[in-house]
Order: sequence, then C-alpha cells, then structure tokens
Amino acid sequence: MSALTGFLADHTGTVEHAMRLDGYVHGYRIAFLAGAALFTLALAATGLLVKSHRTSTAAS
Repeated sequence: MSALTGFLADHTGTVEHAMRLDGYVHGYRIAFLAGAALFTLALAATGLLVKSHRTSTAAS
C-alpha cells in the first residue's frame, strides 16, 4: 500500500478515478517486481545449495 500512497502523494489536488486506478496499477507493478526479484534470489540460492550438496556427497 505504500507504493500507492507515495504515487498519490506526488499527484496533489483532486484525484480523479483514473488517477487512482493508475496508482493501483503502479502498486501492483511494484509488488510483482519485488516478488519476481525474491523468487529469482530463492531460485539461485536453491541451485547453489543443491550443487553444494551434490559436491559434498560425491567427495564422501
């Protein structure tokens, strides 16, 4: 919700319905980008852990 609040704070005055909808779209865009970034980091960490586990098992 803070992305929407920040977006609307930049547009002072009367906020029309279309401007509020733009704010919602902006908020969802930020949320999806943050989710994609976290997913990418989790995928990379999982890949490194699996590779590390295979290497340590093969050495034993």
